[in-house]
Amino acid sequence: EIGETGGMGPCIGVILYDPVTKYAIMGHFVDPRVNDFVGMISKAKSFFKNISAVRVFVGGGAPDACDSPYCDPEGDKEIRNFVQNNLQEAGFRNPKIEYLNSNQSTVMSIDTRTGKVVFDTLEDD
Repeated sequence: EIGETGGMGPCIGVILYDPVTKYAIMGHFVDPRVNDFVGMISKAKSFFKNISAVRVFVGGGAPDACDSPYCDPEGDKEIRNFVQNNLQEAGFRNPKIEYLNSNQSTVMSIDTRTGKVVFDTLEDD
């Protein structure tokens, strides 16, 4: 009933949630251009009966996580555009996009019973 992806930093997390069926599909992508994000969208389109009702949440993608081997500020913009464009082309409209600009452990979670999504950044103690 609770789904979570963490440790995103520069990675992108995506949640597709149907509030009627209370099903969610989640993904965690180092680089969605090559990690089959398009495949996730395709599977979601065949899984969800009414994609116009599906709520979309995108998080992570910290462009300033330059302690990561994947740090590339220009590439980060390209990745963000890739994600947003592919969601819109597939019919998923008005995603809630919350790119947290932190190299801390970024977490996204969803309670599928309520549809509540939490974006959080864990600070080191």
